[in-house]
Amino acid sequence: MKLVLLTQDAPLYLGQFLNDLLQELKTLPIEVEGVVVLSPIFKKSTFAELKARYKLYGLRDFALMLGHIIKEKICAKTKTLFALKPFYSVANALAAHKTRELRFKDVNSAEFKNFLRDEQVDIMLSIACPKIISAETLAIPKVACLNYHTGKLPKYRGRQPLYWALLNGEKEVGISIHEMAADIDDGPILVQETINIDSLMSLHQLYLRTLGVGPSLIAQAIKMVLENNPQRIENKTESSSYNSFPTQDDGLKFRERGLRYY
Repeated sequence: MKLVLLTQDAPLYLGQFLNDLLQELKTLPIEVEGVVVLSPIFKKSTFAELKARYKLYGLRDFALMLGHIIKEKICAKTKTLFALKPFYSVANALAAHKTRELRFKDVNSAEFKNFLRDEQVDIMLSIACPKIISAETLAIPKVACLNYHTGKLPKYRGRQPLYWALLNGEKEVGISIHEMAADIDDGPILVQETINIDSLMSLHQLYLRTLGVGPSLIAQAIKMVLENNPQRIENKTESSSYNSFPTQDDGLKFRERGLRYY
């Protein structure tokens, strides 16, 4: 079985997560053909992306975010004494596992679709992929297209599900591994696990907790697919909710309620 993974070159969280996932996948009878690493910039430019984050986070937490990013990038490049963990970037993890980076700018391009066909890819796995994948692309892998989502589907479809769960005062969040469909975060759920939210937990701490259990859940979902396990959790569209990227007003509400990013 051949697997291709889609992700982004995000400066936080994904390096260690990808390392743990690639380690988990070695326990399964699959071959990782490679990882498509896309740009994490949703806006027109890096400046526009940082501006949106500044409006959302406020001065203090924006400065803390930049500090985390700078430290991660320095440690990923130099592996100095400050590097308390080995995988600070996606590139670190790929190098450690001798996994090739697949260079495609668009996962809906003819070039990428031809690659999936030519390599006879069985499973496509999306983890924080910043692009909406077309129905035509999803139809190519022979066995399954799976997505890792940190929302308790069918609620909290869309972007930043952990942020919205905290803002809405939820007592728990969900991690969902589901089959992908044309609509965003739609498709039957293979595996879902809930994580309790501590009253003092920051958004950063919540990310770390979910990332700690995500790789094993993904491996469990892939194993179900390989074994043709028909068990699924219904992902009802009529029960769903969708959220986009939070606005500056959402950021003000977040801070006014005593919630923390770090």
